[in-house]
Amino acid sequence: MTLKDSAAWWTKLAASGVLIGLVIERFVAGGLPGWPSPAIPLAQLLVVFGGCITLAHYAVLRRKGVTCTESQEPVRLVRSGGLFPSTRHPMYLGDAVTCVGLAMLAPSVAAGLILVVAITALVIQARLEDEFLARRFPIEHGQWRAQSGLLLPRLSPSRGVG
Repeated sequence: MTLKDSAAWWTKLAASGVLIGLVIERFVAGGLPGWPSPAIPLAQLLVVFGGCITLAHYAVLRRKGVTCTESQEPVRLVRSGGLFPSTRHPMYLGDAVTCVGLAMLAPSVAAGLILVVAITALVIQARLEDEFLARRFPIEHGQWRAQSGLLLPRLSPSRGVG
């Protein structure tokens, strides 16, 4: 089993897809209520900003020779570039920001519940990857963990490794 075979990975993808579907349905059904509400441009900005965070950090990984294929050897621990010094999973942060924006574009109880599922799946997936990296790079990952947050940037290093 690979990290991308986890239920969290597929749940994240499914929840994101459903949020996109809710936004499309909202537009097909006659647009967004209250247009041009200040929340609409903010939601659009979050979708674009989150996507940019994800893509920019994908580019950082590519420049450092890390690809999304599971067969790559050796797996590398990337701790520099972009937000990586302060956030261990900036791509998941970008995904979370995008999901928040999508939920805002299709405001409903369903979108709120799906957002909770998506964020929960992102956190679980990030923790699974952290466990994998901690086993693979125990010393380096421990140092990085002390200086960075799981999804949100840590602005100051903690005193302990945990």
